[in-house]
Amino acid sequence: MNASKTDSSLTPLPILETEPLHLRAARHLRAMIIDGRLAPGAGIDERSLCEQFGTSRTPLREALKVLASEGLIELLPRRGAIVANISVEDMREKFAVVRVLEAYAAGVVCEIATQAQIDALAAIHRALLAAHKKRNAAAYFELNEKFHREIVIATGNKTLVDMHSTLVGHLRRARFTVLSAQTMLPQFVKDHERIMKAIAARKGEVAAQEFRKHQTAIEQETISFFAKSQAGVAQG
Repeated sequence: MNASKTDSSLTPLPILETEPLHLRAARHLRAMIIDGRLAPGAGIDERSLCEQFGTSRTPLREALKVLASEGLIELLPRRGAIVANISVEDMREKFAVVRVLEAYAAGVVCEIATQAQIDALAAIHRALLAAHKKRNAAAYFELNEKFHREIVIATGNKTLVDMHSTLVGHLRRARFTVLSAQTMLPQFVKDHERIMKAIAARKGEVAAQEFRKHQTAIEQETISFFAKSQAGVAQG
């Protein structure tokens, strides 16, 4: 899908008055890529995007550099920019690191989290179960990300939070694509139930192990989906 064909009635994202124009444009464009409005391989129509974002080409091109550093955009010499394809090997590498980070975070949270933090995680978990029961894929996706993110945040380790946020941001497009194409597997909800139970009981080793198993299953599902999709394209 080319940028010139995207919905011109793009809903504005919340913007801070002090936010630089190129970061505002980057946030809009990132959202368009992650939710599939701009597909892998799509060309970037700078004129159309400048009109949608209400900015000039200079901030937009700076935004493209930001997204290129995140692996979402590929800058081509003398040819402009395109939405980067999703690499199976790149996903494998990132999932491997996320698995380690989240398992570590789960262990730390069991040791140092306040009861209020654990209660907050339990509330997110209950909302996640409700979204799954109602088959609300959008809410399920957001709550799932929030659950994982809040566990990492509860460690109080800013470096860990930054690393995790960057990696999950890179994987978000792939996970959103898989969730949009497939049903919400009950296996993952059961994984969350075991993780929450271990955290509530402050069993760090158990929580860490459950996270490793959970992330391994997510990786296998995601990579299997894209491997089949890419094989189908190659055969076609």
